Amino acid sequence: RRVHGVPSTFYQRKIAKFELDIQRVGFNYTDDDLDDGIVITRVKEPKQYNYTLDIRGDWLGLKNCPGGRSSARWRCNPQFKFTIPAECGKRTPAHVTVIISRSEQSIDVTEGEENDDETFKIDMVKDKLAGISLGVNLVKNRSILFPDFVLPNHDVLGHASDEWSHIQAAEVAVHHTIPVEEFGEAFFVVPSTGSPGVELAFVCTVNSDTPITLRRVDVDEGEGCCVGGDPVNVPPPLKATTIEGEWTDSSAGGRFQPSAPHKYRTNPLYRLETQSPTPQAISLILTQVVSKPEELKPMAIHCVRNAAPAMINALHANYKIIANSMARANCVYDTTHQVSCEVQISANQPLLVVPSLFDPGVTGRYKITVLTTDPSAKLVKPTPTEEHVTRLQGQWKRGQSAGGRRKFATYLQNPQYFIQGQPGTNIQIVLHQKHPKQASLHVIRNSDEALARTSIMPGYEVVQELRESGSNETYFNRAELSLGVVLPDSDPHFVVPSLFEPNDENVFELQFISDKPVKVEEAKREASVLPTFDGSWIKNKTDGGNLSLGTWRLNPQYRLQNSSGQPASILATLSKISGDAPLGLAIARNKPGDASRAAFLNLCIVPGYEIVGQFEREQDGKKFKYVKAESITLKAVVPPNSTVFLVPSSSNRGELAQFRLTLDLLSGDASQLNFQPVEVPYQVVVVDKLPDGVKGGGSSLMNNPSYKLSNTTGQKTNVCCIFRPSPGIEYAYALSLVQNPPDKAGEKKVVKGYTTLGETKDIVDGEETEFLSDVEGGFTTTIEGKGDFLIVPRMTPVDEGDTIDDFKEYTITVIADRPIALEKQK
Repeated sequence: RRVHGVPSTFYQRKIAKFELDIQRVGFNYTDDDLDDGIVITRVKEPKQYNYTLDIRGDWLGLKNCPGGRSSARWRCNPQFKFTIPAECGKRTPAHVTVIISRSEQSIDVTEGEENDDETFKIDMVKDKLAGISLGVNLVKNRSILFPDFVLPNHDVLGHASDEWSHIQAAEVAVHHTIPVEEFGEAFFVVPSTGSPGVELAFVCTVNSDTPITLRRVDVDEGEGCCVGGDPVNVPPPLKATTIEGEWTDSSAGGRFQPSAPHKYRTNPLYRLETQSPTPQAISLILTQVVSKPEELKPMAIHCVRNAAPAMINALHANYKIIANSMARANCVYDTTHQVSCEVQISANQPLLVVPSLFDPGVTGRYKITVLTTDPSAKLVKPTPTEEHVTRLQGQWKRGQSAGGRRKFATYLQNPQYFIQGQPGTNIQIVLHQKHPKQASLHVIRNSDEALARTSIMPGYEVVQELRESGSNETYFNRAELSLGVVLPDSDPHFVVPSLFEPNDENVFELQFISDKPVKVEEAKREASVLPTFDGSWIKNKTDGGNLSLGTWRLNPQYRLQNSSGQPASILATLSKISGDAPLGLAIARNKPGDASRAAFLNLCIVPGYEIVGQFEREQDGKKFKYVKAESITLKAVVPPNSTVFLVPSSSNRGELAQFRLTLDLLSGDASQLNFQPVEVPYQVVVVDKLPDGVKGGGSSLMNNPSYKLSNTTGQKTNVCCIFRPSPGIEYAYALSLVQNPPDKAGEKKVVKGYTTLGETKDIVDGEETEFLSDVEGGFTTTIEGKGDFLIVPRMTPVDEGDTIDDFKEYTITVIADRPIALEKQK
């Protein structure tokens, strides 16, 4: 067993020498046991703290001794601020011990008679201050805006016994570890007594293993420096002004409740404003006025801003909380005498202030104190001003107006509302649902090309959407939703309320509150004069990929013919129905040529086409032709008496999706436009590769693979022959259509005396060649009669060292305006 003994004098700071002797008295030990079994060791306290600072303080009766934390005036106790300098150089947490000790002599000693052992018998020891209990709290403000004194909005980091009680002792202590990231921040020591009105001197000592600074919080005890009507330690030049208020039967709205959001807005409302052009720090202290602590109720104070920031005379739905009196973690309402919140505002950023109790219908009195160095800051009751209010009833109806969220192609089926007003007009848009479902609000602007339209056109821009701070959610299951918007210009805008899922039904009321007159009406839908088509990219069939691939023409094609003598301006919209493929859209036109090529100008896209329009979106200084989006738009002008082809595509083969292609006529004669999917009447495709032993190259067509093209009807037939090498293979190729002499009509290969009916051609370095290196090449020609026609491909390496094995497979496609057949000749 270990026993500690502490020799001491009755009086402080008495210096004397002493001898400590231990004797066996009444113990069943022999002298040997005593010598062997007991060891006396001087205990030396380890030197944990290298830095010690102390400051004397005084409790001066009721002036600054209100008692413990249960007192409404607890913060009127003396306060001491200490910090660990941020530049102290230490990289590990600091350990701190704070000691509050009485500094007054409080012991009376009466001595007895001297006895035979030449020692004194103590008859009486009396502590004059034995009835006084001490306490200490180490606290830190939650806000860094006021680093020089303790705010109601603070955290208790440590205390002598527990947060609320005191100890009958000559000194009390609290220990705390300060992490490195809090070096440089302010900590406060608040000593207190168990009973108010004590007059006593004390010493505040801070021991630390890290350099520290310690100072007393200076106070200005003049009139005007008060919080809740009571003196408080407020360092100059801070000043405080206080207003009084009351929660009445009509203004006791209680806390915010999603089931009845309007009740919270019936609480008392104030506007916090300043004339300072620079941000000013302000502390708002809410004091609950009660006659006894048992009457305290949970309360809070909130600083908020409407979704439309300029709406400063009333609290509207979907406001944004700027600051509140967070009493403790995840708890805004606290049953205490005082709570506070701290904010920064400037002249163009007023806030609305809402004091509230936790339970609606509970009445009471309060005071709000504005604490700041800004003489122009003040708290005023808003004066109701004229607000322009429009209410419209609507519904989401299955199959008609229940379009769901924006990811669905049916989104624009949702109800639409037209709004237009002066630039800078503040509008608060409030959506009320009697039976709440997941809903949202979007403010939309048509593209510049469609500004004059009376409803939302594809290619629109979302100006603003419902979104809460710090969240990516835009749909909320609430009875009341609100979105604030400031009109940037006088252009028409549209408001779209929507539910999360399509075909989900509900009724609603839409309320428009503005500070200036605005035009609000249900949007007038315009019927599309051109048909809408649904399509898809199917694997290995219509997934042609992007324009750089030779397979691009495999994508679905849509023909638009303008038979008018006037140009037609159109807006094409490609919307995603399902899938996650990136979207791209291009408009192509066949180049004119001879009679055989003219036959394909209005039929489908053939090699030698030109791109006259392509979707492009700029983002972060870069331009993208393919984007992952729900829809994209492309504006184009179709020349008079011409045909163009619209080709929706994804960026790569294998990226599959279903889509919807919509055309809106911006200008032109709709009766002279024809918009239809392309259906090639006659097309044959062969995929092959060079057989063993066949070189496939050279200038001669003989001994190369050949494919028999049959003119089924024997009539004059226009054909387009196309060659496409395997992707990623670099070699030059040529394609020819020939006919053998009449006496060699049955030959399965090209023989001498053949006639070339068509072949690929290109100009390289000013010279004509039949060899191409494009991702796709072809030609058009005309055949007549039922004779045998042979299609012959040729290939030659581009780089030295390439072999015939590098050519791999290729594709030959023949498109015709009459029936044809194609087979490989063995």
